Amino acid sequence: MVDIKALKLLKKYYLPYENAAKPSKTEKEKAIKSGVLVPDSIMTHDEIVTAIKELSERISLESAAKAFLYSLSSGDIRYRTAVSSLVWARSLPEHKAVSNSVKKNGLKVTSCMICGCSHGLEASENIDWNEYGVFRYLPPKQYGKEPDFTCAEYVLNDLREFEKLPAVEPCEDDYGILNTIFSCVGQITPNNMDVALIEEIRRKNFIDTTCKGIHCILGVLSICGILEGAEHKGFLHSFTDSDKIGGYRDDISFYPLYYWRGKDGVNYDAVNEIFGSFSGGKLSPECVPVSDNKEKVYPKKAVSKAQQYYTDGVYTIMLTNEERRYLTLDPAAPDWEPVSMYSVTYLTKKRTVLFYKDNTIVKVIYEELSVNEDGSYNWKNYTEFDTCLETDNRSMLLPLTSKGRVKNVTPTNVMAVRPSGGYLRICLKQGESQITAQNMRNSQTMLTGETEHIKNIMSDEDFHEFMKEYISVCPDQE
Repeated sequence: MVDIKALKLLKKYYLPYENAAKPSKTEKEKAIKSGVLVPDSIMTHDEIVTAIKELSERISLESAAKAFLYSLSSGDIRYRTAVSSLVWARSLPEHKAVSNSVKKNGLKVTSCMICGCSHGLEASENIDWNEYGVFRYLPPKQYGKEPDFTCAEYVLNDLREFEKLPAVEPCEDDYGILNTIFSCVGQITPNNMDVALIEEIRRKNFIDTTCKGIHCILGVLSICGILEGAEHKGFLHSFTDSDKIGGYRDDISFYPLYYWRGKDGVNYDAVNEIFGSFSGGKLSPECVPVSDNKEKVYPKKAVSKAQQYYTDGVYTIMLTNEERRYLTLDPAAPDWEPVSMYSVTYLTKKRTVLFYKDNTIVKVIYEELSVNEDGSYNWKNYTEFDTCLETDNRSMLLPLTSKGRVKNVTPTNVMAVRPSGGYLRICLKQGESQITAQNMRNSQTMLTGETEHIKNIMSDEDFHEFMKEYISVCPDQE
């Protein structure tokens, strides 16, 4: 039985972001005797790598795979990550430390570019292994963030402690849980990420753990190559250097799970390689339970009531690239692909057109039409701005910084990001029309003059007449 006092000590002093202090010598000695805490040791980076490789040869893949399965129904997370640690360890190349400084959680951290080790890079260094062992005892719901399963210190401590545990055997429930996780993969849409898979697993309520606990399970499967991206593979047959992994969604993610999508499915070759020696075919596509809603036909999305007011390729203002030059806007390229979105707010009909260059949004046109009940127009707004928003297959907006979060590609989320280039807004309203042009690169607002003339612009034709006059008095632009 695990020592409760030692667990409380582990939580108090080692749970991430909880406490910067360390336990007293007496407290630590007692907890070490219980087996929960482990003593510090002095090692170099090279010694850590050597120890990892030695453990990877001693521990069998079968014992680690059985341990992972056993942890699913038992909830004993001491057994959960040995299989991913072993897969990573076997793939890890022999190497000398290659230092690299990066920012993690706002702090500058120096670590090895290959294995992520942050200790003993230049000389022997004391390591408190309990900073990594905390994740082997405390449930994920208590974590400040998910642990890094792909750093040398975590792997060494995990395998070293796993080797001390008694061997375990999975039960039928364990196979059922993993097969049901695989079935959930088939229930999410092709472009959905791990977040959607977690929600689907939680909705079915077949495993006793939290969302963070599920995420850690998926992280293990991902490292093992079972849930891997089309281009970003797990560690079963190749190794990805630490500096190529990075941090995502406030560092709450795993590699390569971050790149995995529903369309990538389950890699059953990896499943068979890891579990096949003892599972007897219990983990295969044929064993995956068929969901009641697997064949569900989803209704087509209703056409927005705003769509009838717009025509593809035709805008309230048909700007030319020559006019864009004088309004600090980037020219529109013919190979950009426009994607239109529509919405209605009361009597206002809205269209947002996102222009994609590959998977990057580079320009946005946003239009509003205020339509009276009799069908006449009250006012029209035209907004165009330049941006540079990276997306994941045009379904999710990728964060601009390491502290940002992945968001759905929606007009609201796109418009919330400050433009990175030119910005133009034209409001057409009888006797009150306005033009605002800004260069967001240097936060300057252009002075167009001719206020009285602008007030009377009511159409695309009127606007072009104004632009001819405006350009004629502007100095030549190179």
